[in-house]
Amino acid sequence: MNSHLKFDFLIPISNFWNQGNGGSAKRYGGWERQWYGTYFTLGTTASPKTVSAKLDEVLLKYEGEVLSENRGIEKTTLQNLGDIHLASDKYTVPDYAANKGNLLNVQIFIIIAIFILFTAWFNYINLSTARSMNRAKEVGIRKSIGAHKKQLATQFLTESLLVNLIAAMLAFSLAFVVLPLLNTSIGIELDYGLFETPFFWLSFTTAVISGSLLSGLYPTLVLTSLGPIGALGGGKMTSLGNLSLRKGLIAFQFVASLLLIAGTFLVYKQVTFMKNQELGMDMEKVVVLKGPTIISDMPEVTDGTNMDQIRIAQAFTKAIFDSFKGELVAHSAISAVTGSRAIPGMSQSISRNDIRKMGQPASAGKYGRSFPVGPGFVETYGFKLLAGASFSEHTTKDGHVIVNEEALNSYGLGSPQDALQQKIMMGSSPKTIIGVVKNFHWQSLRDQHTPYILRSGGGINSFISVKINTSDIAGSLGHIKKKYASFYPGNPLDYFFMDDAFDRQYREDVQFGNLFLGFSILTIFIACIGLFALVSYSANLKTKEIGIRKVPGAGTGNLMLLLSKEYIVMLGIAVVISIPAIVFLGKSWLSNYAFRTELGIDTIIAPVLVLLLISIVTVSRQTYTSANSDPVKALRPD
Repeated sequence: MNSHLKFDFLIPISNFWNQGNGGSAKRYGGWERQWYGTYFTLGTTASPKTVSAKLDEVLLKYEGEVLSENRGIEKTTLQNLGDIHLASDKYTVPDYAANKGNLLNVQIFIIIAIFILFTAWFNYINLSTARSMNRAKEVGIRKSIGAHKKQLATQFLTESLLVNLIAAMLAFSLAFVVLPLLNTSIGIELDYGLFETPFFWLSFTTAVISGSLLSGLYPTLVLTSLGPIGALGGGKMTSLGNLSLRKGLIAFQFVASLLLIAGTFLVYKQVTFMKNQELGMDMEKVVVLKGPTIISDMPEVTDGTNMDQIRIAQAFTKAIFDSFKGELVAHSAISAVTGSRAIPGMSQSISRNDIRKMGQPASAGKYGRSFPVGPGFVETYGFKLLAGASFSEHTTKDGHVIVNEEALNSYGLGSPQDALQQKIMMGSSPKTIIGVVKNFHWQSLRDQHTPYILRSGGGINSFISVKINTSDIAGSLGHIKKKYASFYPGNPLDYFFMDDAFDRQYREDVQFGNLFLGFSILTIFIACIGLFALVSYSANLKTKEIGIRKVPGAGTGNLMLLLSKEYIVMLGIAVVISIPAIVFLGKSWLSNYAFRTELGIDTIIAPVLVLLLISIVTVSRQTYTSANSDPVKALRPD
């Protein structure tokens, strides 16, 4: 299903609440909507900005003082349904839009596609003008028997159109064959729905017609400009087109190739940097179990607004979890177990609060993220404790919290030692700081460090994290499966390794790099075809010069240098043109990451060396053949 809503099945939300879930929503009269998306159908004359302002007034009126104090005054943000896929970056709750796209990446690939199209069209120009030497006599004969320039131009432009149409049909056939392979390679499920839109066919037809004119016009002008006598008499080959123009087209292809190679190099460099960056926590030996959804003999919660029923149920689930935890850590290969509502890499179940230092006015509240964790969470994930203590079974109270360094800076709490026992306000609830941990990267390195507040919890756990000894993974997992089935019968064991799950955050960047690499290879291949054609054409022009130089003893190496040096110069010019573009575009792309690699001189040197090597291999074959040609045949009169 092509939708931002991903689900296995749907249930009425009223049923969900009646089973005891969503109690907080009902406690506030149904106006607690932090975890729910709301959809509106607006009238044709309605302004989203005006509607948003009206909604803010309604929320402020009905939420009441209690909810406003606990979470701060809520503001709504309306978004067009059609913009959700590519324009949801500013929304912090990803549940509303699963598998979101990246508008910047789409724009980049559109530009690359245009580059590749122009590279192919410029190749056609080079190949056509190089081949025009063989068609000179055809033009001369046709002109001598009365063909007009207009007739010849129509013929050559028609040939260009046919070539583009054949290429278009081949492209369609290739797309149907390659698309499943591309889906597997980049991990995205693309389909053929685009082919059903009128806009696509209009754009595609425009590209084919304009490409035919662009690529066919210059060769047509070259061929139709020949006079019948000069064409039939052989003429000077140099008269067939402007060699400088064709060299310029090759230089453009070099520039395009350098930009794509540099882009590919930079993407993989950034991904490698992110994967190797110190995260402030250790996830390598952590197995995460999804919390149970069925708990045998659990006290029934018949009213989601009844806090006594909720507390009894939470105490029951905590007692079972504590027993389960004790059984797990009894195994020699398991060192720590903890429960939590959230795990690294996810933002669901994380509250977004206005937080301030106690004693400051409510208007001083600043953004922060908080979520409940059980005892042992800091130890299981290897957070570095800078001051104070972590949560324990016996000393922790509901009002205790652990904060990170960014929270100290944001809320003016001083040094880690100074922050201990200070109180912060989360809405109207005071919380006491008992520990401070080093900053950590809870999510991708795209984001700046954020104030995090770890609250004491551990009643109902969405996730159970287990620290294991990797030397006995099979034994650890076997013990976990056995105990999970014993304590939580009726629940399938769904587990994963935390480091693998966390690395999936970078899947989009890896996919981007894979596509970039594929486009780079395609562009270089097309450029090499054009370069080979131009070298062949240039060698034909210099056939007699090569023969004359070989007579007095010119060596193969000297002749290859003679034929190759102009292309090395073109590559040098392309490098000079590319460097500012690589620096500007590289810095612009890296600016999307709060933590990023250095652009570095290697981002320029590596693409140049790769393209230089490919160019030398491409040019050498033809120059070697020409340099070893028989001088007698070269000097023989036509």
